Amino acid sequence: ALLIGVLMAGPAWPVVTGRVHAHDYLRSTLDIYPICEYANECLPEDARLLLIHEVRGFYLERDYLWGNEGHHAAIPWSGFRDEVEMRRYLRQELGVTHVLVNHRIQPREARPEGWERTLWEAIRAGTLEPVMEERGYCVYAVQPQE
Repeated sequence: ALLIGVLMAGPAWPVVTGRVHAHDYLRSTLDIYPICEYANECLPEDARLLLIHEVRGFYLERDYLWGNEGHHAAIPWSGFRDEVEMRRYLRQELGVTHVLVNHRIQPREARPEGWERTLWEAIRAGTLEPVMEERGYCVYAVQPQE
């Protein structure tokens, strides 16, 4: 059992011994970590992120909620007529200011149907405005209604 524990902890040993800072270790081993650092350092403290195709919000120091259909019933994805209605709902009803998308799952160039349709319409329209992109993740600011 001790040997298994040592083998499993092996990659983290430089952090445990203090030779590598935890942030440097996380940057090199966790693909979403740099985008979380950006959100923590650059987004307002009252920002609220909607995570799309991503559930790993542990390192976010901002409010967030999972956005994929099926995670909960708080977002009526199939009821939105267009991206304008979706943005209004996200901002006014849920207080969402930013959307974090894992584009490794669904590329920006995609034209999805179903629940993702209005999100990608907003990306194409520029009403979800990209503010940071790294390692296949993008943080978009939800533009207010005109």
